[in-house]
Amino acid sequence: MGKKHPGGTLKIESASNLVVPGHDTSRLHEELTEFSDDSLLGLVRGGSADAYTVLIERHRRPAHRLAAYYSNSIEAEDIVAECFAQLYDLLHRGEGPQVSFRAYLFTSLRHEASRRATTRKRAGFTDDVVRKPHGSRGSENQSDPLSPHERQMGSMVRISG
Repeated sequence: MGKKHPGGTLKIESASNLVVPGHDTSRLHEELTEFSDDSLLGLVRGGSADAYTVLIERHRRPAHRLAAYYSNSIEAEDIVAECFAQLYDLLHRGEGPQVSFRAYLFTSLRHEASRRATTRKRAGFTDDVVRKPHGSRGSENQSDPLSPHERQMGSMVRISG
């Protein structure tokens, strides 16, 4: 999977392995790691994939922790990767944050997690149990989701409570 932008494609192999083709993350310039996030944002807008790699390395772990808080740990990796790719695309179009990269990233994570949760909810996952209308009679094991013991316990709670 990859996001297109005017300068090429950001490949998303996983949140821990975001790759900009033609840029070796092991050869990051020491000077870039000393830059502030705001300075790096300016460099990314100017086309520096190395600067974006520094931003990813700097913010990947806290972003993953936050995404895991908003969703499950399996989906968190996808959320982080998607947000980093979206931000990369925005920055190359001259949009996105001018300052406060982390705050913008965290807001993006929250929105993406919420979007995914809404999508799951709308999908309407259902169980395989066919529920009978209230008061209908029929075979106990045909479609009643409750076992006889569970029905008995429910009756006892209603009587005593």
